[in-house]
Amino acid sequence: MKKSLKINRAISKKLQKWIDSNQPIPDAGDDEVVMTYTLHFPDKIEADIKVCNSDNGPWIDAVLFEDGSEVCVLEPGYKILGEYNFEYMGKDYIVVLK
Repeated sequence: MKKSLKINRAISKKLQKWIDSNQPIPDAGDDEVVMTYTLHFPDKIEADIKVCNSDNGPWIDAVLFEDGSEVCVLEPGYKILGEYNFEYMGKDYIVVLK
């Protein structure tokens, strides 16, 4: 299953600039979630694509949930726009942020 979400261009550019800088986002605490994009799939599955702050700079945390329980986590990412491919219970769940 594939779901797409068009996100605000100015915000995505600003977030990507912070990610590329490898510097923490000012006024955001360490390990703080700065932005979350959530997509809902049928069968009680949802995906969160989160921009998280850290002392080494922001990164992307992509997580798949079933009934609110974490079932799949992708490796940390550093590009906000693009595809996030999850596999769970023999099914592919693809999130596209554009």
